[in-house]
Amino acid sequence: MAALFLAVLLAGGHAFRYEQLEEENFLPRLRAFDETGFRQLMNGQNLPLTMSSFAETSASFPELPYFWRKRLKIVDRLGSGSFGEVFKCKVACSGDDAHNFVTLKLIKEKSAFTDREIGFLKKMNEVSDYCVSAIGSPATFHTNEGTWLLMPYLNGGDFLQLAHTCGNKGKCRDPSQPKNNWDALGRGISNAEVLALFHQVVQGVDALHSRGIIHTDIKLENAMLSCREGECFASVIDLGLGCEPKVTRTCGMTGTPTYLAPEVWKTDQPRSAMTSPMRDVWSLGVMLYLLVYPTEPPFMWDTTGQKQIKYKPSEDKTIGKDDLDMLIAQMLDPNPRMRAPIATILSVLEQIIKKEYAAPPEVTRMIDEKPIDRNATMPVPKCLLDKLDYDVGDQPFEREMCVDNVTEANGVMRCGFCVGCNPCCKCRVLRHGQKVKEHFRQRVCD
Repeated sequence: MAALFLAVLLAGGHAFRYEQLEEENFLPRLRAFDETGFRQLMNGQNLPLTMSSFAETSASFPELPYFWRKRLKIVDRLGSGSFGEVFKCKVACSGDDAHNFVTLKLIKEKSAFTDREIGFLKKMNEVSDYCVSAIGSPATFHTNEGTWLLMPYLNGGDFLQLAHTCGNKGKCRDPSQPKNNWDALGRGISNAEVLALFHQVVQGVDALHSRGIIHTDIKLENAMLSCREGECFASVIDLGLGCEPKVTRTCGMTGTPTYLAPEVWKTDQPRSAMTSPMRDVWSLGVMLYLLVYPTEPPFMWDTTGQKQIKYKPSEDKTIGKDDLDMLIAQMLDPNPRMRAPIATILSVLEQIIKKEYAAPPEVTRMIDEKPIDRNATMPVPKCLLDKLDYDVGDQPFEREMCVDNVTEANGVMRCGFCVGCNPCCKCRVLRHGQKVKEHFRQRVCD
């Protein structure tokens, strides 16, 4: 299946770099806005709603921080922009494995958003493969050039490219039919498999919520695929507009207009509308709408929010009456209190995939097993996991603080409840002369 996705998606095996293959009149790449941008849109300013790929450059590769020079080797520049650069790196310290790569991101532009993103990536360190995170220890490194972040390498393109494989094939996306027919693409891709990949995206959002983070910019462009030895999985990316409801005034009107929930558009609503995880559920509903139906939602190009505010799924003629239709309608309920919770979405999708679509074993395993158990990904190489040898006092825990071996923790609640998260591990940390136990998540507990 990996070869199929890489061929069908035409992603070139590059995480974070997008090929210009899209039809101009079908699902262009949409731009996200902060609160200033949304105020300008709502005041009638004509701002571009679409965006292009990262700019290509022939500049030489920068020198890696000394800490990683013997461990990593830059083999490709995946993208560059005003924020910084993204590189594909071979893990040089892991032996002869030709497929062991990581992503290294250099953030040059300092802002409140970039600082917050770095914090979120570290906070999500190996919590779930279905959500991007910083990996390794240390996972970040500061130099005069900026902040370097070590992240997983995802090689299969994003969900927008996946949607375009259907849009470019008439038998899959036919506006005269009630739903897209992914089965028509053949060669292994199917309706059940697309829903299974979306199920993983929902698990990624759930993992974020379990850590007290709202993404605020869930969309096709911010979910990526990665494949290894015939097995694939999906992962939520780009935490740059994320927020923490418990941190005062970090959640605002941010995201992509098409995917923004109606309660966020309403300027007269209490601040709690901004801080509810249900705004991510609405965005997931729009994403599923675009994967399932051959037509766009009626509010697709609204820049003032009026169509979102007035939208009623019961009046949308595109939405039918079967279980998948009803789920999409529940996810797009204009009342966030009536919107389908994450647990319901996961349960209903699983029922549809396994029962209604009678998915084959290789698809049901995408729901029942984690990527590492299906060999779709690998543990972080141990040579990227260092240990500190000094007392860390009251510093917040990070993976490199472990002074002994990492083992699996007893008790499912040690790391908190999370459906799509990696196992709970433990190690001891030297604090004020005492070895203190810490719990954290990791793909594999050594």
